[in-house]
Amino acid sequence: MEKRRLGKSNLRITKVEIGTAPIGSTPEWKVYWGPQDEKVAIKAIQTAIDIGVNWIDTAPFYGWGRAEQIAGKAIRGRRDEVHVFTKCGTIPDGTGGWVEDLKPESMRKQLEESLQRLGTDRVDLYQFHDPDPRTPIEESWREMQHLID
Repeated sequence: MEKRRLGKSNLRITKVEIGTAPIGSTPEWKVYWGPQDEKVAIKAIQTAIDIGVNWIDTAPFYGWGRAEQIAGKAIRGRRDEVHVFTKCGTIPDGTGGWVEDLKPESMRKQLEESLQRLGTDRVDLYQFHDPDPRTPIEESWREMQHLID
């Protein structure tokens, strides 16, 4: 499958990705995509990797971590075949909704939790999911650089 360089990075990714928002869906999550079968989702991810798709996009926001857990199961033993992209910044607000939080300590905590759910020791791209109007973006960017270093 044809690959392209991602921006100015050294990552070479396929034109097609594995998106995971729907597979995290549950009735308790406010963004409900309907019933999702975990085994079917795992098989779909593994089949995409089998045919050459080399990156998966996920986020803690997708089903409050369920998508990351399913993605982690799907890539277990195949981590070197796929780039893992996840996000930070959108977290549960305790009432069934969400809030944006890009404070440095929250970003670190969110990354550690994502790594645990994914069953890996690294992500290949960590992204801001949504802007946080309460945290100066400079603070968030400094923490992002710290996490990279």
